[in-house]
Amino acid sequence: MHNLEKPKPQQVSLTPEQKERLLGSLTPELFPITNHFIFAFLAKKEGFVEEALQVLLDDPTIHVKSVIPEYHITTLARQVVFDAFVQLDNGMYVDLEIQNDWREDQYVRAEYLGEALRTHVAEKGMPFAKIPRGYVLFVCNFLPPNQGNESVDEIIQIHSSTKRKAFQSVKKKFYSTKVEDGTKISKLLKCYTQGGAIFEEEFPVLSRVTQELYREENGKM
Repeated sequence: MHNLEKPKPQQVSLTPEQKERLLGSLTPELFPITNHFIFAFLAKKEGFVEEALQVLLDDPTIHVKSVIPEYHITTLARQVVFDAFVQLDNGMYVDLEIQNDWREDQYVRAEYLGEALRTHVAEKGMPFAKIPRGYVLFVCNFLPPNQGNESVDEIIQIHSSTKRKAFQSVKKKFYSTKVEDGTKISKLLKCYTQGGAIFEEEFPVLSRVTQELYREENGKM
């Protein structure tokens, strides 16, 4: 894959008066990151996807090698669009998806995207054992019916005879913005639907890129 050119981060410093004035203008609908257009825009910003994956996968050592928003591929059956096609420096791949509405075929879609990701990153003739591992991650602006009251739900396969968890080369996880369970994941997802993300100290990259977006849309603060 080609590495993407990384933009240089810009530090934004605001006075207390500027923060108060800006916060007064924010609404939960301002810059909703679950909006596909805004997500694709922010995914190009340095560190945005990396910070998100470190939280979603609970792994601060994750480093992103490249990100391609709205990545189109064609499988044998149909065209597929990955909301963000991500290559990690450890050789793994991630399809980071934004979902705003529940669909009856959601789990079939998850399976299909997982297969599409696996076949896309495999080279011709590559031994099965060397096919890169990956994730399909759904950030859902709703509560999937099987998720329960936890911010993350992983689809797993079980061996029927031993009840042990089966190996999966592409893992599939659902995250809901509607669950507040006190976890760091829950805090991040809440920011994805709240304008307050612009000053969220726990997620400095998210704060920076939303401030940059605000400046680009409304002029300098």
